[in-house]
Amino acid sequence: MQFSKKEKEELIESVSYDLNRISGLAENPENFLSLNKNGTIRKNSSVTPQMIADARERKVFLEGLLTKLNEL
Repeated sequence: MQFSKKEKEELIESVSYDLNRISGLAENPENFLSLNKNGTIRKNSSVTPQMIADARERKVFLEGLLTKLNEL
């Protein structure tokens, strides 16, 4: 599949944006979790351990995709 220069730049920008957005959750989940005093996650926390695991997996995928786009 061939992309024009403009299409490639747009794809790279979009993937970079998504990567930057997800990196905070993947790298520093403690900033997003609502914890009880004893260190357990609150039941009403808007972020769950599954969301953190998904963010880490997505980050790896987006990094690989960005690498491939930059090589085109």
